Amino acid sequence: MKKRLKNGCAIFSVFYPVIELHLQFLIRNNKADLRLLERIKDEVRHSVTHNATVLANGLMHCGTTSDQFLRDYLNWLGKARRVIFSIIFPYKYGSHICNLNILGHEKEALRLMSAYLPKEVNGSSGSVYTEGGGLFALGLIHANHGAGMTEYLLNQCKEATSEPVRHGACLGLGLAAMGTGREDVYEQIKSNLYQDDAVSGETMCLDSEVTQLDKSESAGIGMGLVMLGTGSSRTIEDLYGYAKETAHEKIIRGIAIGIALVMYGRQEEADQLIDSLTKDNDPILRWSGMATIAMAYCGTGKNRAVERLLHAAVSDTSDDVRRWAVTSLGFILFK
Repeated sequence: MKKRLKNGCAIFSVFYPVIELHLQFLIRNNKADLRLLERIKDEVRHSVTHNATVLANGLMHCGTTSDQFLRDYLNWLGKARRVIFSIIFPYKYGSHICNLNILGHEKEALRLMSAYLPKEVNGSSGSVYTEGGGLFALGLIHANHGAGMTEYLLNQCKEATSEPVRHGACLGLGLAAMGTGREDVYEQIKSNLYQDDAVSGETMCLDSEVTQLDKSESAGIGMGLVMLGTGSSRTIEDLYGYAKETAHEKIIRGIAIGIALVMYGRQEEADQLIDSLTKDNDPILRWSGMATIAMAYCGTGKNRAVERLLHAAVSDTSDDVRRWAVTSLGFILFK
C-alpha cells in the first residue's frame, strides 16, 4: 500500500517522473570512454588543460551518476591550482566538487556530498572553499526542482560565517529555488547583497593572481535566479537601485546578471528597463541591457531585439558591451 501511495504521488509530481526516467535513460545509454579521459589526463601539463579535463569528464558523464574517473584520480584532481569556474565561483577545488553535481546523484546528493559540506558538530569539513563548492554543487544538482533541498540551503545561508561558504550558499540557494519567487529565500539572499563587503572580502592567490571572494556578487545572481522570469518590479528596483549606490564593480556585475534573469521570457514588458540600461553611463549596466534583451526575447527570433543587439555590437564604446551584444544574438536566435 505504501509503495502504491508513493507511486501515485510521484505521478502527480511536476518534476519527479521526468527526472527519474531521464536519469535511467542516461544511465543505460552511457557511452563515455574512460580510456580517452585517462589518455588526456596523462598528457596535460598545464592548469588550464587540467581543469578542462575535469570539466570534460563532467560533460561526458552528465546525468549518468558515473563518478568513476573522479574517484580513481582524487590525488590528481587535487593538483589543480586554477579553477575552471573562476568567473562565477573562484575557489580552490570548487570545480572538482561542483563537477560532482553533473553526474546525476539526486536522491543521494546529501550523502555523497557530505564530505564537502559544512558539519553541524565540528563546524567545518576542513576548508571553507570546499564547503562553498559543496553548497554550490547541491544547488546545481537540484536546479529548478529543489523543493526538497531549498530549506537545507536556506539554513546554510543563514548560518554561514565565512565568505566562501556564503558565496556558495547564495548561488546554491538561488539555483534550488529558481523561479519560485519565494520571499523568504529572496530576503535572505538580499541580506547578503546589502552587506556590501567587496573591499573587506577575503582574498586568495592562484597562479600569482589575486582573486576577490565576494558573496555580494553571488547574491545579485542568486536574487535573479529566485525571481527568474517573474518580471518583479520590486526586485528590479532593489537590484537597479543598489547598483547605483554601490561603488564595487564585482557587486554591480552580479546585479547585472540578476536583472537579466528576472526578465527571462517577458519580451515587451522588459523594453522600458532595457531602454534605461542601454542608455546608462556605466558599461556594466549597458551590457546588462544586452543580457536582458537576450533573456527577455530568448528563442523568439524577434527582429527588433536582433536589430538592437547588432547596433550595440558595432557602436558601443565598451568591448564588454559589444561582446555581450554578439553573445546575446545566440540566445535570441537559438531556435
